[in-house]
Amino acid sequence: MDKREFYAAVAAKLGVEDTYVELLPYRRRWGQRKLGNGRYEGYGLVRWYSENFITVTPEGCSTSVFKDAESALASINVAH
Repeated sequence: MDKREFYAAVAAKLGVEDTYVELLPYRRRWGQRKLGNGRYEGYGLVRWYSENFITVTPEGCSTSVFKDAESALASINVAH
């Protein structure tokens, strides 16, 4: 599973629209002004840093760190 597929799976599990933002391959002054991926309104933050480092932070809760995508997806609870 890659980053794009992971964010799509999270959006499907939460029942929200997938709004993946493709980042530019280079930095420039105005090119990166969109909010990053992993923000889900009504749930919180889910961030993919690498295949072995994924964080899940529901609103009002502490951050959990996971070493694979499957366990991170399993921890996401729609009831939050």
